[in-house]
Amino acid sequence: MYWLTWAFIPLVVFALWLYTAQLSNGFPLFQGKRICLLIAHPDDEAMFFAPTLLALTRPEQGNHVKILCMSSGNADGLGDVRKQELVKSAMMLGLRNEDDVLIIEDKNFPDSMTTTWHPRLLSNLLTTAFAPKMASTPSTSAPVASIDVLITFDPTAF
Repeated sequence: MYWLTWAFIPLVVFALWLYTAQLSNGFPLFQGKRICLLIAHPDDEAMFFAPTLLALTRPEQGNHVKILCMSSGNADGLGDVRKQELVKSAMMLGLRNEDDVLIIEDKNFPDSMTTTWHPRLLSNLLTTAFAPKMASTPSTSAPVASIDVLITFDPTAF
């Protein structure tokens, strides 16, 4: 009877794998969307979001993906080099052109592992960038945004 239990384990594992594989086909995909990836520093796109970018930028998806980077990565004086690397990386990960990468250089968002950026300043910047008419839009109508999807880190990353 002991051998029967061990023989049954591969069947259970295969059944569970088959079940989860079927579930993954049902997840929603972004198609024909204007998507912005919000990152803190150059190289975050490759270290944390490369598989996501590769999936979203497939031509058959029809998405237009942009990257908004909140600092130039100049903590060690290498900001110009890191900006160039970010643009090259973005192109390799499937972005349409170099203009789809925007790098913010603002003293309110320094390249630092110890500085916490003020949420209100970040919110104001994002509103200005993606919903510039929001302040003048009557509260009864929804603001018009220039993107459909914003992808970023978890809430504690910024």
